[in-house]
Amino acid sequence: MELTSEIINPIAREDIKDVLDRDNLYKSNKNYYDNLYKERYENLELRAELEIPKKIREKLEASVALQKWVTVKSDGEYSTLPHQYIVRKNWNGSIISFDFFCEIIRQYCSVEIWKGTIKNWAGRKGEYLKIGNFKYWDMGYPLEVTTVINRENSKYKTHEDYRNHPQEEI
Repeated sequence: MELTSEIINPIAREDIKDVLDRDNLYKSNKNYYDNLYKERYENLELRAELEIPKKIREKLEASVALQKWVTVKSDGEYSTLPHQYIVRKNWNGSIISFDFFCEIIRQYCSVEIWKGTIKNWAGRKGEYLKIGNFKYWDMGYPLEVTTVINRENSKYKTHEDYRNHPQEEI
């Protein structure tokens, strides 16, 4: 059989299709995903972070250092919540995948009451995984529609503090 572009490139086309579908999957099934999200967080129990096996932690640390973290804008909805994020399509998966990182957050995280300032999130439970000097969390929706991983460092109080953090330091 001759290797044609139809055989060689289906993965690339699937990656593009996956991104396009992911973008629209939540929008076209908003009530379904919102209900799953709500149910998931209502059933979370507060807990301390679990111990991550050393080999996995080393991979997490190396992967975090590869990412190009973006500091949220200092205006708009998150102006009072300086932190950083990365979107799925920009995730460097050469060490671990975006989905695996989210799964590790969910499996080993601490579950705490969120202490932020956005009114509609007050009292919400959050899942946080500490790696290096940062706490990480994802959107909390099913992985097929999760597109963002966030992080915060408790010593940073301003957006500028985050912008000045060296990317490769965890």
